[in-house]
Amino acid sequence: MDIKQLESFVCIARTGSMTSASEVLYLTTPALAQQLNRLEREVRVPLFTRSPRGMTLTPAGEVFLEDAQQILEMTQRMLNRCRETEARAEHTVCIGSIKGLVPDFYPGIQHAVRSHCPEIQLEHMEDTLEGLCQALLDGRIDAMELYDAPMTRSPLLRYIPLISEGRSCLMMPDHPLASRKKITLEDLVDQNVYIYEFARVPGLKEYVQTHCPKVQIRCENAPAPQNVSSYYITLKLCGDGGICLITPHCAGYFAPLVAVPLDIPLTWSAGLVCRRVMRKPMQTVLDATLLEYDAAGLQAPESAAR
Repeated sequence: MDIKQLESFVCIARTGSMTSASEVLYLTTPALAQQLNRLEREVRVPLFTRSPRGMTLTPAGEVFLEDAQQILEMTQRMLNRCRETEARAEHTVCIGSIKGLVPDFYPGIQHAVRSHCPEIQLEHMEDTLEGLCQALLDGRIDAMELYDAPMTRSPLLRYIPLISEGRSCLMMPDHPLASRKKITLEDLVDQNVYIYEFARVPGLKEYVQTHCPKVQIRCENAPAPQNVSSYYITLKLCGDGGICLITPHCAGYFAPLVAVPLDIPLTWSAGLVCRRVMRKPMQTVLDATLLEYDAAGLQAPESAAR
């Protein structure tokens, strides 16, 4: 029995599905099933009841889950304490951002650190989503900027929403819609509209299809060759006359382009993903950041986090 097996078991128990757990853990479903089968052979009792509706813990599985969670948390505390023996680790916090995208919260975190805990040295790392996730689990970074993605449901991670907002329509200053106070879905009919990915805005595609099906929104997962996958591609798409849906708090990075609010009754949260058991410096930085966002009236309603 090893830690990876315990992590897999807890993740299956939390998600209730082998398929969902495999997505969270970035494993294939057969590989995850093999881990679980080996674990049940070692324990010598079934831990789950399998059915077409998903995976349900057996009574023995409920007992195993309680202790497995404690073991994982104790292991993470042990690793954190070992890493904190390094003097540099006591005063350094590293925040990760997805490569190619403008940083969502790093400038605000910088300000919070300078204002409330200047003894902490803040560092930054860019990588792919998968690379950042692994770096976070390995302890190479302390937090990453992200939306409420499936990977945040890992039993070892914690999602802290910082803001909740809709979307703005980014365009060139001479675009016909640039002078509007707000933009409706009807205004976007026959426009070239782009978004980074629909996973960040659950419900948007369905809302558009229901209320204004003539609007076509492209993203990088669609067959269209162009997509909003980086800062410079966003600029190019707008320069070609397109409209890119962006988070309002990032609009300042694109000046002098114009960002006009999209008039829809939907909002989405974004924030930080940290290890569930944080190092003390990261907890200090998080407390300072939440204090700053609360003072500015920007904090998401659900910022207590799960």
